[in-house]
Amino acid sequence: MDGLATASRYVRTFEFSSAGEAGAAVDEAPLVLRALVPEVLNRSYGLYTWPCAPVLAQYVFHERRRFAGAHVLELGAGTALPSIVAAKLGARVTVTDCAAAPQLLANCRRALELNAVRATVLGLSWGLVSPELLQLPPLQFILGSDVFYDEPLFEEVLRSVAFLLETSPHAEFVFSYQERSSERCLEPLLVKWRMQARQVPLAEFGADGPAVAGSDLPGNHSIQLYVVTLKQ
Repeated sequence: MDGLATASRYVRTFEFSSAGEAGAAVDEAPLVLRALVPEVLNRSYGLYTWPCAPVLAQYVFHERRRFAGAHVLELGAGTALPSIVAAKLGARVTVTDCAAAPQLLANCRRALELNAVRATVLGLSWGLVSPELLQLPPLQFILGSDVFYDEPLFEEVLRSVAFLLETSPHAEFVFSYQERSSERCLEPLLVKWRMQARQVPLAEFGADGPAVAGSDLPGNHSIQLYVVTLKQ
């Protein structure tokens, strides 16, 4: 029996608001965006919205003028929160997750349906190039929320990112990362794959508080966000 069949499922609501953003007009009504996310209560690996996802989604919301109309691909989407926000902002979104896990891809489709947004859903095995990836139009953004979780897979993730950046050399890979061990380091792999990264402080996009998008983020001081580009 599929273990997920007996797990408790529910829908979680995240809310993003422009209220209080720097530069906002005093008499301007705040923009409010709500996203519905189907989850599995037992925090199953890819079927739970881990703390990195609201942080990355908050960045997308904050940078909404750049994302509107952009072609965006999310790696390891899981519950697809950043993709949902991007799609609601007018981005053309491709949602990907493990090609060998149809339950994850089905959950991504359900999340898109719940939010009445359209996006392409693709199975993607990290490190491999599929015919579907070869047919993608140029990307502006590649998103990754907590994709650097299993250290043995770090290089496979970056191998996929490197391919996508080679085909879309002006794209940015934006990822949120929860530091779980000071011994883990991405820098040598970034150098190997000819990439450069800059850290974006959470305060710059409103993700430095105790809660982001209505989500309690205990220990969110350990979450970081980086923008990666190819070295020219």
